[in-house]
Amino acid sequence: METESPMPIDEEIALEAAADPTMEKLREIEFSIASLEKGIRKVIQNQGVISKEIKTIEESLTWKDERTNVPTKRRRQSCKECAGHHQEYECPRISAGQRFMNAISAEICVNCNTRHPGDCKKRPACSKCDKKHLTMYHQ
Repeated sequence: METESPMPIDEEIALEAAADPTMEKLREIEFSIASLEKGIRKVIQNQGVISKEIKTIEESLTWKDERTNVPTKRRRQSCKECAGHHQEYECPRISAGQRFMNAISAEICVNCNTRHPGDCKKRPACSKCDKKHLTMYHQ
């Protein structure tokens, strides 16, 4: 029966030397994984903060319908005349002539209250004179 002879010392040293770089590599990988996990946690934490900031901004840009108290998707608009939630050309506190001039200067169609190229395709909108302007602009 043959018994295994013990490994020569120089082979054992060579084997340990070969194993050490593997352990060193394993430590580097562990360190890299720990760093990545820390970075991911920080990104997730910042994502929560950013989401809250975005929600705050979105809430400040929307307003609630005063009749139903339901948030609308319409952006908050601020009239310079009365600080109401409408454009200056829609302000009920100013005269029809001034509203008309505000709409023209804002390049808004006075027949449909939107921006579009060329003539308005909608039928005349004024209920008082049947001309191509909204009744709110009638003088």
